[in-house]
Parts: sequence; structure tokens; C-alpha cells
Amino acid sequence: MERIQQDVVTGVTSIVQYTPEEVAAEEAKLSIFNSVDNRKARLIVKCKADREAKTNTNETVPFPVDLHEIQTSNEIDIRNLLVKTTAAIAIAGAGGGSRNYSYTTAGEVRVTMTVQQFVNCALSIMAIKDQIFEDYETLRVAIDNAADSAALDAIEQNWPA
Repeated sequence: MERIQQDVVTGVTSIVQYTPEEVAAEEAKLSIFNSVDNRKARLIVKCKADREAKTNTNETVPFPVDLHEIQTSNEIDIRNLLVKTTAAIAIAGAGGGSRNYSYTTAGEVRVTMTVQQFVNCALSIMAIKDQIFEDYETLRVAIDNAADSAALDAIEQNWPA
């Protein structure tokens, strides 16, 4: 088998001869790289990276009446939201749902609302994040269960934007 090859440094074009054994060896390397198991592994890594990226993006929600961007771009932001939400749920459970509560948005706007309004807004954000996780868990399972290359092709063609 022969192949045309161009040297990227000199620009010289030549015809390279390959023995059948060399061709088989190159095909084996490619088939190992593109095996279903290797494709699955690469797609699962991509799936997890995409999930992390979408989970760690800010969300714009009615907070409590006007739309505000809520910062959830790192663990500290998410932990802060969870701590404030847990405290607000405890306050509301103790009968303090109409008490004032404040939260600083991504735009550094301090929004004052009732504890119950904060709980509702925070749970909306958590629902958005949970849906992202569920969507990518479904995708990961589909990748894991793909029987062949055609199934992986279909998954890649329908990859979430």
C-alpha cells in the first residue's frame, strides 16, 4: 500500500510504501483508539465535564419578584446558598416565614424578601441544578449502555447544547 506524505518542515512531498503488516498495525492502533469502550470512556469524561460546567453557572430567577442573577459558579457560592436555604427552611418551619431575609445577588444587589419567598426562590435554583444533574446522569447511563459505535454516534449527534 502506498500513501502520499508531505513533510511539514520542508514541504517535500513523497510517496511512502507500507507493507501489509504495517497497514494492519496502523489499523489496529486506530481501532484500539476508536473502540467502543474507549469512545465510551471519552464520552463519559465529556459528559461529566459538561455537567460540571452547567452546574457551575449562575442562574437568573425571579428573586423574589424581579429577575436576578444568582451566583452559583463555584463551591463557595453553592455552599452559601445551601446554608442560607437550610436556615430559611428552619425559620419558616418554626413559624417565621414572614420574617425579612436578605440575599446578595451576583450583581451585588442586596435583595430583601420574606423567608418564605427566599425558600421558594432557592428551591427553584436547586430544581434547575437537579435537572442538569439528572439530564447528564441519563446521558451517562445511555453512553454506558451503548452497544456499538452506531449507538454512540446517535448519542453524540443528540448531545445537549
